[in-house]
Amino acid sequence: MKTIDLKFPTIESLLNDEFGSWLEKATSLPNSSLWLSELESALEVLMRKCGESSVKTSRLKSAVEQAVSAKDQNELESLLFEVLCLGKLASVAEEIYLLEPFAPKGQPVPEAKMRIAHRECVIDCLAPFPGSSRDEHFWSAFGETVSKRLREAIGTGELPRKFAAFKWRVNLVFVSHLAAQLHVLVPLLYGHKYALREPSELFDFVVPSPEELGSDGLFALPDWQLISGVAWVSYQPTPLDNPQTICWSGFVFPNPKAFRRIPLEVAVKLHEAMRLKTFPCDAAERWEMAEWLAFRLVQHLREKWNVQTVRFWGSFRDAVFWHRRSDIDIVVDGLDWKQLVEAEMEIAALSPFVVPVQLTDLSSLPEPIKESLESGDVSMGDWREKIRAELEQLKDIVEGKFEEWRSRGDPSQDSLVRVGIGAILKDFYDGVERIFKHIAAAFNEPTPSGEEWHKQLLEKMSQPTENRKPVISQALRDALDEFLRFRHLFRNIYVVTQLKWEPMAPLVANLPQVYEQLRKEVESFLLDPSGE
Repeated sequence: MKTIDLKFPTIESLLNDEFGSWLEKATSLPNSSLWLSELESALEVLMRKCGESSVKTSRLKSAVEQAVSAKDQNELESLLFEVLCLGKLASVAEEIYLLEPFAPKGQPVPEAKMRIAHRECVIDCLAPFPGSSRDEHFWSAFGETVSKRLREAIGTGELPRKFAAFKWRVNLVFVSHLAAQLHVLVPLLYGHKYALREPSELFDFVVPSPEELGSDGLFALPDWQLISGVAWVSYQPTPLDNPQTICWSGFVFPNPKAFRRIPLEVAVKLHEAMRLKTFPCDAAERWEMAEWLAFRLVQHLREKWNVQTVRFWGSFRDAVFWHRRSDIDIVVDGLDWKQLVEAEMEIAALSPFVVPVQLTDLSSLPEPIKESLESGDVSMGDWREKIRAELEQLKDIVEGKFEEWRSRGDPSQDSLVRVGIGAILKDFYDGVERIFKHIAAAFNEPTPSGEEWHKQLLEKMSQPTENRKPVISQALRDALDEFLRFRHLFRNIYVVTQLKWEPMAPLVANLPQVYEQLRKEVESFLLDPSGE
C-alpha cells in the first residue's frame, strides 16, 4: 500500500472539534489513505471555489461525517460519491455554486450550478439508494430490480422536478457505478430494445434518434427533455491487489430529445476531470468530435511515435460516406503490428469521445488504395449528391419549419415563437456549414482549427484555390456571416427565453432570399467546380 501522510487540513477545517475522533475511525476503513487523500483534494477545491461557509451548510458535510460509519468499502464509496464527483468537476469549472444552501425549504434542487468551458451547467449526483443490497440490486442478471428502483427514484419523480428552473442549461446527472451497471442504465435511458447483452457491445452502441427511442426509456419522457445527459461514473482503487490510486472513468450518455445538448467543449472538460467519454448524439455531432480529435491524434503520432506519414482514409477522408457509425481511419507508415496496437490503446485513453480510431499500416494496403491516398482523388459524383441532399434539407427548413413557426404568432411579441424561429436560424446555418465541410473534404482541404474556425471556413468558401473556383460570392459570404454571428449568440445565450427580437429581425426577413441565392451559387459550383 502506498504510504500517504495523514494530514488533512481541509477536512479538519470542515469538521472542527469532531475531526480527531472522525479521523481515528476513518483510518480503520479499507484503503483509507487513498480515499482520505481524494476527499481532501475534493474539499480543498470546493471550499476554494464555493466558500467554506457554503460547503459547511450543505449536505456535503453530512456525507463526510457519515462516511466513517461505512460498513465496507462499497458503502464508503457510495457516501463520498457526491463530494468526490463535485470536487472533480469543480477542478475544471470556472465557477461553481452549491444550490442546496440557497434553496427554499422543501424544494428539491440539483447539487450545483457550474460554468464549465464557458457554458452554464447544472449538476446532480445519484449514489446508491439507502438500504440497497449490492447482491440483490447491483449484480442481478437482468437488472430488473435495480432498473425498477432507478425508475421509481429518478424516472417520474424528484429528479426532473429538480431541473424545472434550469430548462435551457446543460443539465447533467452523474450516476455512481454502485447505483447501476451499464447493462441496466443504457436500456433504462433509451428503452429496453437497446439492452446490452455483453460489455463489449457498449462500444458498438449508437445513440438512437428521437424517433428511434424506446417508449419505455426515460429519455422518451417529456419531463426528461430537461436532462442533457446522464454520466455513468466509475471510481475504484487500482490495481485491485495493491491499490496505489483511485482510477476514474466512465461514459456520458446524451439525451437526443434534450432542450440543450452537451457542447463539445463541455465533453472535453468532463474527460479532463474524470476521464468520461461522451457518446455522439448523431452523425453531425460525431463528425465534429472526429474533427476535434483527428488532428490532435496526428500530432500525438508524430511526437510520441515519430510517425512521418499519416493519412486519413475511409469515411473521414471522404465526407460523403460519413454516417453515425463511422470511425476515424488513419494510415501510418513505420509501425509494426505491436506498435499499432499500443498506439491505438494510447489513442483510446486520450480521446474524450466514443468515436473509434483504427490505425492501419501503409504497407498492408493494396496498391490502388495507396495511389489514391497519394493522389488525393475523390469520387466527385458522390460528394455532389451529398451536397444536393443537404440543399434539400435546407429547403425543408426554410419552406417548411420556418414558415410553420412564423404562422404561430408574432415573434417580436411572443418569446416562445421567437425561440422557435431562433432555433430554425441556427439549424439553417448548421446545414450551410455542413455543405462547406463536404466541399472542403472533397478537395482535400483541411478544416480550419481554433476559436475562429467557423468564420475561417466561411471565408475559404468565398476564395478560389488551385483546385476549384470560389463556392460562393463575396455578397453571399457577407449575408451568411450574419447568420453565423446569430448562431454563436443563440448557442451561448444563458436564458434562451430572453432572446431579443432586434438581432433576429433582419435575418428572418432575409432568410428565403439568402437560401435561394445559396442554392443557385452552390448548384452553379457543382456543375463546374474548376471554373474552366
